Amino acid sequence: RIGAIRLPVSLSGARLAVSAKSAKTSYGPGEEAEINVEVQDNGKPESNAEIALAVVDEGVLRLSAYHPPDPAVEFRPGRALSFRLRDSRTKLADLLEQSHIAGDGGETTSFTSTRRNFVETAFWKPDVRTDAQGRAKVRFKLPDNLTQFRVMAVAVDDEGKGAAVESDFTVSKPILLLPA
Repeated sequence: RIGAIRLPVSLSGARLAVSAKSAKTSYGPGEEAEINVEVQDNGKPESNAEIALAVVDEGVLRLSAYHPPDPAVEFRPGRALSFRLRDSRTKLADLLEQSHIAGDGGETTSFTSTRRNFVETAFWKPDVRTDAQGRAKVRFKLPDNLTQFRVMAVAVDDEGKGAAVESDFTVSKPILLLPA
């Protein structure tokens, strides 16, 4: 015989307070961006918290309706006991069939452009650590996209407490004002 019981557990003690914000609300293409992250546990700085930090094109994220998972919930799923048997061989065969190198079409079109670095993910670092004050700062060069970027941070401390947060900033072309 086997049995299981569901025990509801509050997540209030499993959450951290996290903020992740860009130093500026707007940047130009190719500029250096700065993201500041702060992590607290019950109002006190959380030193040595690990943060997965991503800066991704908002348009791409809206297509998939993606938001980072909340580690407080993901680490404590509250699901009933279940068993599954999986065989990964068919998935591997499917991947092998899909793996190929797409051709470039053989076109030799040439054009001049000052902006060439267009990416969906401007920055990704899965192992940012907070200092003794519960803060972390990262700097990176922005791509040439003229878009809005979403900053997503998922933080976890040594005890398994966590939180996820999102913010945004824009990259726009500078406006030149000519004298009248």
